[in-house]
Amino acid sequence: MISAVRKKLACAASIIIVCLTACEKPLPDGIIVVPGAKTTSSYSFRDMYRMEYHVQEKYPAKSALSEISTQLKKRGWKPLTHFFLYPLSETSELTGWIYYRDPPKAPTWMVYAWSGDWENNKHDVVSYTLRYSDPVAKYNKSVFFLNPDTTDLIVTVIFMPEEAAKKLRAQKQKKSS
Repeated sequence: MISAVRKKLACAASIIIVCLTACEKPLPDGIIVVPGAKTTSSYSFRDMYRMEYHVQEKYPAKSALSEISTQLKKRGWKPLTHFFLYPLSETSELTGWIYYRDPPKAPTWMVYAWSGDWENNKHDVVSYTLRYSDPVAKYNKSVFFLNPDTTDLIVTVIFMPEEAAKKLRAQKQKKSS
């Protein structure tokens, strides 16, 4: 009796695994997952797709940035010098890495971030943010290196099809006027 139940459960589990694997939608064209990445979360929301993953790489993530840039260019994406949703703000294509204390009041982390937007010929937009976080206490010493100690690189990617991107941009512009 128990072995029959186990067989049925094993069969059901196999069917579920096969369906999850076969039924999974392919990633949007602008989502690049670098080698060695470990996905922590992904979901779709209002026609947009968001993924976050971790990669072990030293700052300034030259390999990850090169892989993302090379793959996007091969697929016909072009980097933007200003953020699609905030057209007055420059992307890291122009500014390079930035760093800031987080949260601004009573910070616990020093965050190093690289953020950029890309657009394809269909006017879809994909945003990449790469970041490292260091405990802020390190920066309260009299001497420190402005360089994260961690190799835990967190990559956040948001893909927006043209219609969703335009709608979101219009909403942001409406709020700021």
